[in-house]
Parts: sequence; structure tokens; C-alpha cells
Amino acid sequence: MKLDKIRDILINFIQKDWKKAEFETGLHFAQMKYFMSALDKGDDLYQFKVMKGETSPPLYVVNGRADIPADFFRSVDKESSMTVPIGGKKYPVRGCNDGMWDYLVNSPIEFPTIEYPICNFQETFVRFEPKTIQYVNWTYYASPAEPVFGVKYNRGFTEYDPTTSTELNWSEDQIVYIIQIMLQDLGVMATVEQIKEKANAS
Repeated sequence: MKLDKIRDILINFIQKDWKKAEFETGLHFAQMKYFMSALDKGDDLYQFKVMKGETSPPLYVVNGRADIPADFFRSVDKESSMTVPIGGKKYPVRGCNDGMWDYLVNSPIEFPTIEYPICNFQETFVRFEPKTIQYVNWTYYASPAEPVFGVKYNRGFTEYDPTTSTELNWSEDQIVYIIQIMLQDLGVMATVEQIKEKANAS
């Protein structure tokens, strides 16, 4: 469902002049609510799943650290969702907090090895031990892209321009729920059936 149709549906419920920035901000806020709720419920949001080392290049590690990708939202599971691929095997990377990191890297007995590597997330990067790790496979969820309602000017009027727009990366049914959330945020209670009816009519 394109952004112009989403806006038309909203106008059918709320008669107002939807400013570009207001529409984009409200829609993104609603999709993030839906996104986080779906993740908490354990839904497999495959369209946002990034599989570094599988369907894209791995995460490269230099001197024991790697930058966190700009689109990273959270790992697929509660651990790090990372593995070190060596010799046809994949060794799981254990995620740990700052305190556990300090303990393990200074432990003469439990010091991390290639077979038992560890990682620790900082604000903008991930650090790894042992530092001989060169790259890791990592599966994580990327944040949904912020919608951009592209416009072009025709005889003094603005028109929707799909070529410069950033659309929502959701199915039609999922977008209906996102619209419902956005309407709720604006104080309008609408059922899924009512929204679908407006969508079919627009």
C-alpha cells in the first residue's frame, strides 16, 4: 500500500490538511509501535531480518572491534546471534555485559578462545575476544526505514511522487494495523474492517 493511499485513508477518518512532516512522523511512530509489539510477541519479521555472512557480507572485525551497523535494532535472540565461521564450523559468540567481559578477559581459566568467543556491545561498536577474530556471521533485525512522502510540483500544485518516496516495507494487512495505531494515537477508534473498507473505496 503506497503512502498516498495511506494518507487518503487517514483523510477519510480525519478531515484535515495533513502536512508532509506531520504525516511522516506520525506514520513512523505508529509503525515502530507495531514493529516492537510484533518482536515482543515473537513474530518472524523476515523483511527486516539481516543475515550478515549468509545473504550479505559478514561483519568485519579489526583489532577486536566492529562498528554497529546504522540500521541495527536488536539481535534476533537474547544472545548475540553471532557465530565465528572457521574450517567449516560455526562457533557461537557469547554476549556478555561489561562486568562479565572484564571477568572473562582477565580470567586465566575462562579466557575466551576461537572455540568459545565472547562479545560486548558498546554504544556504537561491538568488541570481541579473542582479538584474532576477523569476521563474524550475525543475524539481527534492522529498524524499519522512516517513510518519506515524495512530492513533485505540477502547475503550482504539489503531487505525490513515488520515485522519491520511501514506502513502508509491510504487507497490506500489516499496514492496516499500523493505520489503526496511528488513528488511535490521534484519538480515533477504528476497526480493522472499517479501515479495509476505506482502503477498498480509495
